[in-house]
Amino acid sequence: MAIILILFCISLIGLSSMISYRAWELRTGKIDLANIESLPAIPHLKLNIKQIKKATPVVTKYIIHSILLFFAKNYLQLKKFINRVLSERFPRLFANNELNGRTAKPTSFFLRTMAEYKVKLRKMKERMADED
Repeated sequence: MAIILILFCISLIGLSSMISYRAWELRTGKIDLANIESLPAIPHLKLNIKQIKKATPVVTKYIIHSILLFFAKNYLQLKKFINRVLSERFPRLFANNELNGRTAKPTSFFLRTMAEYKVKLRKMKERMADED
């Protein structure tokens, strides 16, 4: 969902930039309204479709990578800032937390029994090795 929203925002930015460029061309008189149908889609660029298809995945990958890094970096900075501010303003809430915001959980029954069985197996192996 977030990727779709990001792509939608990028497309809106691209659309608004294309429309504003065409409006600027009309205001400055670079386009004659009588011959507007005969103009190519990209008059100032001399690119063919193969070049565009070749460059598009590379540019898209770079843009998406930059966006993801930007959001990840800002998310972590915001999280750190909020934790610091909350711990300064409400020290009693964060006084008992030695694990920096995480509470220690007791080990589950399954993990505890597995650890006990491992210890028992080691002792049995040691006894068998001593008997031989």
